Amino acid sequence: MERIAVYRLCIVFLSVSAAAVLGQIRVACIGNSITQGGGHGYVEKLDTLLGDGYTVQNDGASGTTLLRKGDTPYWLSGKFKELLPFSPHMVTIKLGTNDSKPGNWRYGGEFTANLNSMIDTLYTIAPRPQLWLCLPTPVWANQIGASNDTIEKAIIPAIQAVAAQRNLPVIDLHTPFVNHPELFPDGVHPGAAGFDSLAHSMYRRFVEKPIMQLSDTMLTFLYEFGRTGDPPPRVLTVDNLCPSRPPAQVTVSGLAAWLTIGISEGAPRQLTNVVSVGALPRTGGKYYDTVTVRAPEALVPYVKYTVMLWMRPPSAFSAITFDAATAWLTPGETTVLAARALNQYSEPLAPQPALSWSATGGSVTNGGVYTA
Repeated sequence: MERIAVYRLCIVFLSVSAAAVLGQIRVACIGNSITQGGGHGYVEKLDTLLGDGYTVQNDGASGTTLLRKGDTPYWLSGKFKELLPFSPHMVTIKLGTNDSKPGNWRYGGEFTANLNSMIDTLYTIAPRPQLWLCLPTPVWANQIGASNDTIEKAIIPAIQAVAAQRNLPVIDLHTPFVNHPELFPDGVHPGAAGFDSLAHSMYRRFVEKPIMQLSDTMLTFLYEFGRTGDPPPRVLTVDNLCPSRPPAQVTVSGLAAWLTIGISEGAPRQLTNVVSVGALPRTGGKYYDTVTVRAPEALVPYVKYTVMLWMRPPSAFSAITFDAATAWLTPGETTVLAARALNQYSEPLAPQPALSWSATGGSVTNGGVYTA
């Protein structure tokens, strides 16, 4: 009986140990300053996104190049030496931005060979890791001399060719960001939102999760209570939405549980709110809440927005404004008189009421055409 108990105890401990080893996937991220990120970059965010089953090591080294003859070769950085004993199961290679500098790219003819050499070196790790080749992020006007033209016309094609030749997966960190310079404040390095977007782009490539990016953080909707029946949906145009994205699903919470938002296709992209009148309080004022936007194939998941719903009494006629208060005419000359009816909020009434005109001297039609 004692032998059986000891035997069972040993099995338990062996099983726990094996699970701890097999369940921990080590990921190494090779790169330059964009990868290094100052401790708050995409690598750290990626580690959080992947969860307890992964450990992600930041192997970024500022200013480094893939080119061995570049001004600061990654090969000579201490990070490359730290990577090998880490024995990663997965390695991402995100280099090329500094290679695009004219002083470095004069050796660009060796880029493909140097990339293949790095792959061969990483394949000496046992067991052989899964490698992911990352396309460099775009650059704009910058102080370091990086060239987006070189990145797009030379470096990206070289990476894609090696990936195809060696059957390696590619993480496209270029295309999703070409229309988003606002995410890269100095033209090269991401800001907080850029790092977040990079992390989620890589996370999506690893695990195929839906992610999204919008630019605005404050959405305002106007509802006038006191009408009969549900009002028509009101439309708010939002700029800088990622192009070619399918409609998003939006959920709401708390006070604004009666508010839903949908994203429609087209240019410009639009957010449309649909309000359930019966659930709204019949008092004026502003109400705030948070909506969470989810959409497939975008950049940042579950983006939260502050929504302000402005409750106010319905529009009523208040004043008339004239487009031209004074006009000088010769006898027989004509001019068109135009006026707009405003509500109590100094906004044009919609629809505009029919206006009738009268004149002392000359003649005027119902359409406002006056003959002197």
